[in-house]
Amino acid sequence: MSKEEQRRQRSCAGLMQGVAEAKQAGAEIKDALSVTARPTVEPTSIHAAPANTFGLLHQIGAAASAADAKVDAQIRRAHTDFGVAP
Repeated sequence: MSKEEQRRQRSCAGLMQGVAEAKQAGAEIKDALSVTARPTVEPTSIHAAPANTFGLLHQIGAAASAADAKVDAQIRRAHTDFGVAP
């Protein structure tokens, strides 16, 4: 093997070692910068949501019934004012 070939082999070996070291350094940096995030959820509001929703639906139902009764009373009053039976 000539001196030139030996020099190329050493150069190649040095390059391969440099690549391996760079990969190792990259892996270490990646591990050091790795972030794992987990959300913290307060379940109280989630558990209260169905009760709040049902309460709101009851309020809507009561308001709709009251509105229906008011409309009915207005219609009856209008018919009575003109002497017409509904």
